[in-house]
Amino acid sequence: MNNNHYWKDIAKRLQKEHPDNKPPAKWTRRETQPLLDKLLEKVGFSISYATFRRIFKEGEQGKAETKDIFAKYYEYESHRHYIDQHLTPKEKKRKRIYPIAFIVSVLGLLLFFVGKTTLSNNRYNDKKAVLQIVRKAVEAEFASYQAIPHYERQLDSLKVLYWEDDNAYKKILQVLEGQTAYGWVLTNGGNPSDIELEKITLDSIVGERAYVTTKEHWRLEWYGSKSLRYEYFYDEINTQHYTLTKEGDIWKISINKYDDKVIREIPEYINCDSLKAHTIDYNSLRVGVQQAAAKGNVHLMLRMIDCHHSKQSNILPADLLLLMSAKNDLHRDLNTDKVGYEVFKINKQKLINEVLQYLDDADLYESNPTDYEESAESPPPIQEKVQVTE
Repeated sequence: MNNNHYWKDIAKRLQKEHPDNKPPAKWTRRETQPLLDKLLEKVGFSISYATFRRIFKEGEQGKAETKDIFAKYYEYESHRHYIDQHLTPKEKKRKRIYPIAFIVSVLGLLLFFVGKTTLSNNRYNDKKAVLQIVRKAVEAEFASYQAIPHYERQLDSLKVLYWEDDNAYKKILQVLEGQTAYGWVLTNGGNPSDIELEKITLDSIVGERAYVTTKEHWRLEWYGSKSLRYEYFYDEINTQHYTLTKEGDIWKISINKYDDKVIREIPEYINCDSLKAHTIDYNSLRVGVQQAAAKGNVHLMLRMIDCHHSKQSNILPADLLLLMSAKNDLHRDLNTDKVGYEVFKINKQKLINEVLQYLDDADLYESNPTDYEESAESPPPIQEKVQVTE
């Protein structure tokens, strides 16, 4: 057997694996995909359908790396090893009578390249490890979302795959903490949320950094355990770019970037301790709220007011609760595709103006209550207050 016969022999093997004994030259894309998945699962590498078509339908030889993938699929070390194991008797005899001088030269070359071969094997192991980590990370991220509100039990699984101090892990943790605070879950009855890793490609390994690109289909339907209705829909196929770094012999994910084509707004969970500078008194509160209004952040505006009131009592004014409810409805309408983004922006600006008016009214009455005592007009009614339930 030589290189020219290698693909013919592989094609015969693939034909035997086909349920209808169909030669690979006649396979459709749908018939080819199970094989490509098996290559990835067994070898750690795969090829595209376009490459498969060029080799088995158009007769191209393909790269040595591509030949190696199929050889390893059939449990050979390489395509060279595969060819050597399938030599004809005549070819074996010819191989035995090679001149001794040539054999000595080959041994010399082998000794010369032994270091390079060792490095190549290490790089192969790195490639396999990197792809396996990303595959596991996709599943672990989704499993952690499903575990909300008891996501802590999933953190150890994430830490095996992500560097804790880097951006990718922190982004997941932020989602876990935020959705838990809002009471959003994926575990209500009949929730269709799922994740599918459609494609994974190792772009390169440069030193102690590896770069992987994936195509992932995320379907998330967040359900409000407090509101008892869906709060957020997300159904998109993303191209995601992972950066992994190596410390010692350990690879973990540092960065996970993707271009989000869907316009969504998930209010960030904000701890009151981080807003102390803006909740000391009404003057500092007014400055903070106006700064947030200038940035169009109605969620931050209301959170500042909420934290200011909560310092004194866990009972909030009814008017403030109505504004907070309107803010929740505002984001829910956008995130469940009830309204488009242009309508959302108009409604958000209206709500920002209402919050500023609320702050003016509250400041006028609470800062100067004696003004009403000297006025002939009756003071405004005290706002009804209700107990906040968490």
